[in-house]
Amino acid sequence: MPSLVFLIIFYFCPIAFNVSYEFKGRLLWLIFIATFVFPFLSTFVFFYVMKKSFSVSDILMENRKERFFPFLFSGLFYAAITYMFIRSGYDGIIIVIIGGIALSVILLAIITYFWKISAHAVGIAGVLGYSLIVSYFYPYELMLYPIGAMVFFTGILLSARLNLNAHTPAQVFSGALMGLVISVLSFIVFQKYGLALIY
Repeated sequence: MPSLVFLIIFYFCPIAFNVSYEFKGRLLWLIFIATFVFPFLSTFVFFYVMKKSFSVSDILMENRKERFFPFLFSGLFYAAITYMFIRSGYDGIIIVIIGGIALSVILLAIITYFWKISAHAVGIAGVLGYSLIVSYFYPYELMLYPIGAMVFFTGILLSARLNLNAHTPAQVFSGALMGLVISVLSFIVFQKYGLALIY
């Protein structure tokens, strides 16, 4: 989901960032490796060390308690990436989006320890939220296409989670609300207080 957020914003709303095309490509690869490859490998190692096995059921993490440590590790890893981006002087919008994602995942881990909120809903609603709020602050006509696609795919994914009986309507709705609220509020706070909030 972090890679999808930046893919949409980088290439459909170029006015939001003052970076070169080549830099966008390199940054996308960095974000993909840091937010997908490393967390996936760490989840693999976690289950293999804990259970001496790794299966499809492990990837799905259907047991609520099994989700806590992979989610918490991913959230802390995203927080470390946020700190690295701050130290490296990256664009403030990039920092606030990664930071917002880190906050979402850490809160997701905490909530999941007590209640099985939908991680899928948090993720896809967060992508939609960032797409909407970036488009609001940086109006650009091309953003209409990814926003329309994200509304469609959000509906499909949330319906699928319900249809598979993976979550209750309350778990799906809460996840979607959490993803939207954190993405929109983090960006609004950033816009109001600027880089003073970050540095």
